[in-house]
Amino acid sequence: MNTQQTQLKTSWEERNYTEWNFGMYPLASERFRRKCVIYQLFRFIVLSLKMLKVASLK
Repeated sequence: MNTQQTQLKTSWEERNYTEWNFGMYPLASERFRRKCVIYQLFRFIVLSLKMLKVASLK
């Protein structure tokens, strides 16, 4: 069994979240897609039809 510790390539300070490497904020269109129930229902129907199409192939 190897008991040697491996060294990290980057320090923990460099791995911290900063303004530079933090995730992006959603655009207005993305917020609309996430919150609009009508859009979600439309996407559910479209995905369901695609699943039926794939599942019905012989």
